[in-house]
Amino acid sequence: MKPQTKPGRHPLILVFAAACVCLAGCSGKGPDEVKFIAVVEKVHKGEAHEISIKDFPKINDKTLESLKDCPDIHRLSLDDAPITDDGLKNLTGLSKLYFLSLAGTRITDAGLGSLTALPSLEQLLLNKTRVKNAGLQTIAEMPRLKELSLWKCVITDQGLPYLAPLTNLERLSLDETLVTDAGLKSLTPLTSLRYLSVWKTKVTEAGANAFKQTMPNVKVNR
Repeated sequence: MKPQTKPGRHPLILVFAAACVCLAGCSGKGPDEVKFIAVVEKVHKGEAHEISIKDFPKINDKTLESLKDCPDIHRLSLDDAPITDDGLKNLTGLSKLYFLSLAGTRITDAGLGSLTALPSLEQLLLNKTRVKNAGLQTIAEMPRLKELSLWKCVITDQGLPYLAPLTNLERLSLDETLVTDAGLKSLTPLTSLRYLSVWKTKVTEAGANAFKQTMPNVKVNR
């Protein structure tokens, strides 16, 4: 009699899942760590250039050690993983990385120094992290940045002047931060800026309009 499988489950998928469990048990690594390392191997072989952990979020700083000799990653999303500043030290060799999302991770201002070693980085998403004003001084050392998102970070008007060197920045999200009308005046050096989002901040309509008069090429979302 032909063996039965559960509806919607392809036999090959079941075999792959069983293999992951076996590898995890043999290596001492969890199933998500095994899956992550498998994707890294694909990057090494030139079969992939992007890694997103949405399907295997239970990785950690130790798992990221597999990225040390993997320069061909172009996009990396580590959203909501328990990654800390120590984990970021493993990213310094990703010379072709241009997109990095660390939303919801445990990184702080202290860890951002590792990211200044990424020569191709253009898009940086730090939403819901522990990054504060001091971290913006380090971000200012990333002159290639074209997009920066700081949604739900504890950023105030006092931190915004640090962003002045980012003259290539085109998109900036300050949603649900603590910035006000006064802080927007510090963004005028951002000559390439085309989109600014200040949703759920203390920026008023009058403040947004005043900013647009100074920076007429910028679309302001509030």
